[in-house]
Amino acid sequence: GKDCTVEAAQIGAQVQIGDGSVIGAQCVVKDCCLIMPGSVLPPEMVVPPFSIVEGSPAHIVGQLPEGAAEEYKLMATDRFKSIAKLLEGR
Repeated sequence: GKDCTVEAAQIGAQVQIGDGSVIGAQCVVKDCCLIMPGSVLPPEMVVPPFSIVEGSPAHIVGQLPEGAAEEYKLMATDRFKSIAKLLEGR
């Protein structure tokens, strides 16, 4: 997301990070997670796969459905295709 601060040790695949979020030092965010806008993950927080995280300090507020991983992959593919088209026009 926009205006984020990320100091994490690891960010997994298909992770969506909301605008204005702060991911503290040595955090580990596993695959397919949703970090809600404005969330502040404290240092060394570990976020399990398919988690929804929110708040300041952040905490796990829910779980994404198993189909979310495939949906996130499709969204990423569409974004990369859009970027490729923009770069072709240069």
